[in-house]
Amino acid sequence: MTLKAGTQSPIVRWAKAWALAFLIGGLVACGGGDPPAVFQTTWSVAVQNFNNPVLTPAPAATYFQNQTIRQRMRVSVGGTSVKVRVSNVFGTAPLVLDAVRIARASTDAAAPATDIDPASDTAITFNANASVTLAPGQEVWSDEVVFRVADRSDVLVSIFVAGQTQVATFHSFANQAGGAVSGNAASSGTLSNPARVNSVYWLSKIDVRHDGAKGAVVAIGDSITDGAGTTSGANRRWTNQLDARLAADPSLAAYGVVNAGILGNRILFDGIGPRAVDRFTRDVLEVSNVKAAVILLGINDINIGPTVAGQDVTAQQVIDGLTTMVRAGQAAGKKVFLATIMPNKGFTRYPFTEAGEAKRQAVNAWIRSNSLANGVADFDAIVRNPADPTTINPAYNSGDNLHPNDAGAKAMADGFNLSLIGGL
Repeated sequence: MTLKAGTQSPIVRWAKAWALAFLIGGLVACGGGDPPAVFQTTWSVAVQNFNNPVLTPAPAATYFQNQTIRQRMRVSVGGTSVKVRVSNVFGTAPLVLDAVRIARASTDAAAPATDIDPASDTAITFNANASVTLAPGQEVWSDEVVFRVADRSDVLVSIFVAGQTQVATFHSFANQAGGAVSGNAASSGTLSNPARVNSVYWLSKIDVRHDGAKGAVVAIGDSITDGAGTTSGANRRWTNQLDARLAADPSLAAYGVVNAGILGNRILFDGIGPRAVDRFTRDVLEVSNVKAAVILLGINDINIGPTVAGQDVTAQQVIDGLTTMVRAGQAAGKKVFLATIMPNKGFTRYPFTEAGEAKRQAVNAWIRSNSLANGVADFDAIVRNPADPTTINPAYNSGDNLHPNDAGAKAMADGFNLSLIGGL
């Protein structure tokens, strides 16, 4: 039941990888023709430590046992084969995943969100084994498996765990319903009366082999990027809607936008999720074929900081944190775009203050005028209320005075200058 990944030699793994590449037509003959297919991350989440929420009481210990967890995700670019990254980065004990499978969504438009197309159901293997064991702190890529996925479509990943498996590494806010059932139902087309799952467990990335892939653009941010305020299950985060703009432009369709937002995240201090300056490498630079990052962060540093002893920050400290990430991305050969911090007056979770607003304005002034970043997305100018620029435009307000609704997320995506991506 706890079959560990095999220990094939590097030569055997190399030979198998090349054989599979030729089988799926992912490589072209020498001497011209189309560019070779490359791996590109088509979906991602930023992982968090379930047992270290920092700003909220520690949750009760939660575990799965003899259960299948099925999770649905929208990919950007499609491809002819996939590999999946699973993570135990925050675990303190070995993580055993007894089966991992991927499938396309059901072709029945009226089917539940957790239904799959059984004909597409495909086993994900790890060194040719169905099961994988991850040591504490470890992340593992699966084998490449033949699995055709269409551009901008939904796939579902099902994970079966037999033994008692405590939750440690997860992503808190999926904004997409999943399901969990007893037993090994990883291949089942329909889950029988599943318990709703609102988070993502143990998965961090899906890569596709894609002909002519041009690159991934990673949006690293907080709850606004994570999709809070947008319709659950509808894929209307600003990142999805920007990705849809790329898909509609033949010159940009081979680029994809992937999401590295964490609800409640900050630049300089751990909160709900590791601080952004620490997770930038894992969540941005380790994305396959990444070409650029968009950073939309700072509101939680400014407004949560004063409520926690020793964590009040200055505008300059926020600017310094943004600078650190810009330089890290550029040092790795990536372009980095900065987004202005959006208005939040009236948000009740933390109080609006004139001091905090002054910090926001100071950071935004620096973002708009700086020559360090490779470009700017002025989301503040796009969503603010013309009658009171400290508040969000009522047409874009999800109701909590901070997070944009579907229309606000679309305005952000529509206002993003596509020439920034075209210039990658």
